[in-house]
Amino acid sequence: MKAVSLTIDGKRIYAAAGTTILEAARKNGIEIPTLCYHPRLRPLGHCRLCIVEVEGVAAPVTSCDNPVQEGMVVTTSTPQLEAMRREIISLMLANHPYKDCLTCERTGSCELQEKAYSCQVELPELIRALPVTQDDNPYIVRDEAKCILCGRCLRVCRDYAGCNVFGLLSGGIESRITPVHEGEAAGLEEAGCIFCGQCVDVCPVAALSERERAAAGREWDLASFAGVCMECSLGCTVERHFAGEKLARVTGSSEGEKSGWLCQKGKFNAAEGLENGLVTAPLLRGEEGFREVSYEEALKETGRAFLEIKKKRGPAALAVIAGGRCSNEESYLLQKMARELMKTGHVDLGLKPALVEALCALEDITGPAVPGPSLASMRDSGAIFVLGQDLARTNPVAAMAVEQACRLSSAVLVQICPSGKELTAWERLVLQPRQGSEADLFRALAALLQDQPAADTAKKTGLDEADLSRAAQLLSGGKSVILVCPSFFEKAGRDWIEPLLEAAQAAGVVERGRSSLLFLAEEGNARGILEAGGAPQLLPGYVSLNGKSGYTRDQIMKAIEAGEIKGLFAALDGVAEPLPPGLEFLAVLCVSKSDIPAEANVVFPAPPLYLKEGTFTGSDGRRKQNLAASGAAGNIWPEWRVIAALAEVMGGAAAYSSLKGVQEEIDRLEERR
Repeated sequence: MKAVSLTIDGKRIYAAAGTTILEAARKNGIEIPTLCYHPRLRPLGHCRLCIVEVEGVAAPVTSCDNPVQEGMVVTTSTPQLEAMRREIISLMLANHPYKDCLTCERTGSCELQEKAYSCQVELPELIRALPVTQDDNPYIVRDEAKCILCGRCLRVCRDYAGCNVFGLLSGGIESRITPVHEGEAAGLEEAGCIFCGQCVDVCPVAALSERERAAAGREWDLASFAGVCMECSLGCTVERHFAGEKLARVTGSSEGEKSGWLCQKGKFNAAEGLENGLVTAPLLRGEEGFREVSYEEALKETGRAFLEIKKKRGPAALAVIAGGRCSNEESYLLQKMARELMKTGHVDLGLKPALVEALCALEDITGPAVPGPSLASMRDSGAIFVLGQDLARTNPVAAMAVEQACRLSSAVLVQICPSGKELTAWERLVLQPRQGSEADLFRALAALLQDQPAADTAKKTGLDEADLSRAAQLLSGGKSVILVCPSFFEKAGRDWIEPLLEAAQAAGVVERGRSSLLFLAEEGNARGILEAGGAPQLLPGYVSLNGKSGYTRDQIMKAIEAGEIKGLFAALDGVAEPLPPGLEFLAVLCVSKSDIPAEANVVFPAPPLYLKEGTFTGSDGRRKQNLAASGAAGNIWPEWRVIAALAEVMGGAAAYSSLKGVQEEIDRLEERR
C-alpha cells in the first residue's frame, strides 16, 4: 500500500494511504483526545474533541474521520484548540450528572472524567437532569442521564450485532440515544436487543453497564485475566475481571483475531445455573445421604470401587463420559485414565458421532493442525455458505460475523437449510432441498464444479437447476467460506459428509495445508476434545483404533440399562442428564448441587466453567489458554488434578505436579505426529 508523508506537531511521519490523521498520530506516539472514536468502529466524528489544525485549511477539522494526505502539516494542540475542547467537554458535563461521580461504577475508568481532568475543565451549572432509566432486563443497566451522545452504542449495535436497537430521538438539548421500537422509546428487550453486551463494552461512561458489575469494587480493585469462552465451540478470547473471588464482568479481548466479539452466553451467562450453590467439597454417599469428606477419602473410595468392578466384571464394565466442555488437558487425562488404567475403550467426552466423522475426514484432506478460517477473514470472502439452521442460537458470534460480512462487505450469503430465513444479507441465495436429499445437493455441486453432468442428481433435490448453478459458481474460485451449523450433525452421517467435502475440494475451499471450512458445535471444546482422544474410536492426535472402538455415549447409556456397564466416571461440566438405573458405582465431577445425579456415590466438586485451568481449541483449530483468578475457586481442586490423582490411586504414575506437566506430555505426543 502506498505510504504518505506528512508532518504532525513538527514530526515527520509516514502512514499508509487511507489512514486517518488520528490513527497516524497515535501510531507515532502523538495523543489526540476523543470520546466518540473507538478502534473497533468506523469513525463517527460526533464528539469533535479530536479537532486539529491543518495547514491551508481555514477551520479545524476532525482527525478521526479525515485521511492523511501527502505533504499535510497538522497541529494537534494550540490555545485555540484547547479552548474549543474545554468548551465541548463543558457542554457535555452540563448535561451529565457529574455530582454522582463519587458513587459511579466507572470512577477511575470513565473517559469523560479523564478528559475533563486532562483538559482542566471547570464544572458548569447543570442544564437538565433526566430521571433514572427503568429497563427491566436481567443483564444491562441503562442510565440515560449519563449518556454523552457519542454514538458508539448505536454504531456497534448496527455494524456488529446487526440489530439497530438504538436510535436518536428529539433534537437540540432534548436529544437522547435510547432503545427504539417503531419510532418510540422502548426497553432493550422490546427494541430487539440480543444482549451481546458489546454496547456496554464500548460505552465511554456509565450510561450502559453490567448489572453484576454493581458494587463489585472500583476499577483499580479489579484483577483482569485473559481467558476463553467455553459456551460454544468458537472459543472466543475474553477478559474476565474479578473483584477478589467475585467475577465482576466479562469483556471482549482487546487483542487477537476475535477482539471485541461477544454474545449473551459469553458475556452474561458465566454464573447461570449456579443459583442453588456450588459443590465446595467432595461428597460421599452413606446410609443417611451425602457427607463431606476429604479428597483423599473420596479418591480412595472411587479407585477401590472401579478396580473392584474391573476385577469382578472385566474392563468393559467401566466407562467414562463428559459433557463436551472439558479442557484439552482434562480430556487427555480422562481418556488416558480410562484406556491405560481402567483398560476400557468406552470413552465419550461429549461429541456427536457425525461431528467426529466430519473432523476426521477433514483432517485426512488438509493434514494435521491446519487452522480453519477466522471470523475476521470472512469479510474478504466472495461467498459464505451456511449449512443448517439456528446459527444465531447455537453460535451467536459466528452469526454476527456472517451478517457483518454480508452487510458491510461484498460477501454473498448462501443458506442451505430445511426452512426459514435466519440471517440477513444484501445478497442471498436460499437452498431448501427435499428432506433427505442433502447428500444429492452436495454431489450435484461437486459435479457442476468439475464440469460433469448433474441434472439427474439435481432433480432428486427438488431445487431449480439455475439456483444450483448459481451456488456452484459462488462456491468456486477458492474465495468462499463454508460454515456448518451444529444442527447439520443431528441428521448427518458419512453419506452427507463425504459429498460435502468432495464439493469443498472441487471448489478449492479445502486442500492439503489449507481450509476455509468451519465445523461448528454447541460443545465448548469439541475440536480440542477430539484431538486429545475424547472419542471412542480415536486415540490422541486422530490416531484410529482400527475397528477396536469402544462405545459412544448413547451405547454407554444402553449398556448401563442392559446391565453391561456397572461403573461410570462422569465429568458433567454443567451438563446434567438422567442416567439409566443399573450402575453399581457412579463418581461425578460436578459444579452445582442441582446437577448432582440421584445415583451418584461420590461427588467431586468442580469449579465453574470460567474458572477452569487449561487450554481450549476453537473450531478454527487455534489453541488458547484460559487463566483462572488465583484463589477464586477456594479450596476446590481443578478438575485435571482430581483426574490425575484418581489415576494414581488406581495404579498410575505419580500425579502431575502442575498443569504444565500435563501440557508438556501432550506436546511430546504431538511432536511425534
